Amino acid sequence: MDERVLRNIVLVSAAIAFLALMFAIAFYLNVLPLTSPDENSALTDCKVITYKGENALNVLLFADEKTAERYADNFLNIEPFKSFSDKVNFYYIDSPVQCELYKGIAVFCYSRELLRKAGSCPHDVVITFANYARNIRSSSYNGVVSLNLNHPVSVLWHELGHALGGLAEEYVPASLPWGAKNCVGQCSEFKSPTDGCFQGCSRKDYYRSIDEGIMRTLDSNTFGKFDEQLLKDKLERKIAKGKSRFIGFLVRKLSGCERSYYYLLELARDKNGKLSVVSKSLERGCAGSNGEGRGVVQVLDKQRHAILEKEFDATLFTDGISENTNELTGESFEPDRFYVSIPVTRGEESVRIETNGQAQEFKLDEVGGRACKIV
Repeated sequence: MDERVLRNIVLVSAAIAFLALMFAIAFYLNVLPLTSPDENSALTDCKVITYKGENALNVLLFADEKTAERYADNFLNIEPFKSFSDKVNFYYIDSPVQCELYKGIAVFCYSRELLRKAGSCPHDVVITFANYARNIRSSSYNGVVSLNLNHPVSVLWHELGHALGGLAEEYVPASLPWGAKNCVGQCSEFKSPTDGCFQGCSRKDYYRSIDEGIMRTLDSNTFGKFDEQLLKDKLERKIAKGKSRFIGFLVRKLSGCERSYYYLLELARDKNGKLSVVSKSLERGCAGSNGEGRGVVQVLDKQRHAILEKEFDATLFTDGISENTNELTGESFEPDRFYVSIPVTRGEESVRIETNGQAQEFKLDEVGGRACKIV
């Protein structure tokens, strides 16, 4: 064969291979922004502790490697988390977190900056740490757990009960959030096995399913049968719906979320519970889950069909311990602002947000001009 012909064949073959590769990459990425997300990207290195696969619960810890591994181990020490040990991915980001003292009483690390940085990793729950005096409370808010390192490690399980299970406090007194299922008005309302029926669950006139469970005291190492089932149901649904797009899991340091995009909405809530959008942005990274609770987010297409649904929890739980015991005390709040992250998918037109029995709908088409182009 003529050498020039052979060379042309090689060049054409290389060009075809290159185009095929570009097409495959575009197909995999799925979405391409028409307007670039914030050029000052908050994404950073996402490191892996354990990776169990795509269909798994994604836990992100903001800590050094030693602290992250310690709390990841403790995460799986009790039921129902222990039963899901083969379906939990643990990631960590070794980067400082700016925390504050909420009303001077509780560690509070939830912020726009934290959420944007968390987008570096897949995450269904974010766990942060701060070192304060023992009398400063730990907290859980909208999928972000803020732990006081001077509390017993078991405080992790309690705050996960809020963040992943939507569980209310079982100590008294405490605010009882609308729709909480672990506190009931009468014993007959428990529809699955319990450890009993005991008076006092956030309110004196409500009942709990276990005498001394994790949602009541940090001296316990069990949620009790009823709360375990509530948590198990939530975890199974989350794992079934979720899918980590992380690839290359054979290495310790991964990259994947930089190929995803999400909307970050800042919402304000007035004294009557009515919501308004304060800010909207298109961000690069993995969208978080917004926690588990009484609020519902639906992403709607042009025909107003729901193409995505996820829960959120805009109740801030703050939990402290007494000077000489691990008995819990605390208080719940409803901050006037919070964030909701929504992954960019196909055909999203608007978002419907329901909380405390009120529903409102907001357009997404003004995020960054026009938000995205589907290929």
